[in-house]
Amino acid sequence: DIYFIGGFGTVAWVDVKEYETIHPDKIAVNGGEQNLK
Repeated sequence: DIYFIGGFGTVAWVDVKEYETIHPDKIAVNGGEQNLK
């Protein structure tokens, strides 16, 4: 398992096999910083 510590005090265990199949959110791909403006 992967131990994930996120913002705002989020802590969770993530299954490695599940983690390996996940794709990034669209906001994080190809210039996601533009989406936040």
